[in-house]
Amino acid sequence: MTFKQAKIVTLILILLAVALCVVGLAGFEKGSATRDQLGYIAAGAFAVGLVVMFLWCKCPHCGRRIFRGALLAVKCPGCGKALDPKYAKRLGEKK
Repeated sequence: MTFKQAKIVTLILILLAVALCVVGLAGFEKGSATRDQLGYIAAGAFAVGLVVMFLWCKCPHCGRRIFRGALLAVKCPGCGKALDPKYAKRLGEKK
């Protein structure tokens, strides 16, 4: 999985977890089984998002793991190279 794909999957899973929490809290009464199930599914989606971020959100050049700001990162904080090839030209890198 590429860095870009990992960012997209992580973002989708975190947004899914937030949406499930909101639906569970707003749509069902306290103590209902459906609300509890939505909470468990949300926690699972969030956990999988963190695993994806840990395993695949790393620089393709130096291998440094990127956690803080990974969803907005354009270049590696370690080596300074572009994380996505389409940004390499914009950052002045040669292929």
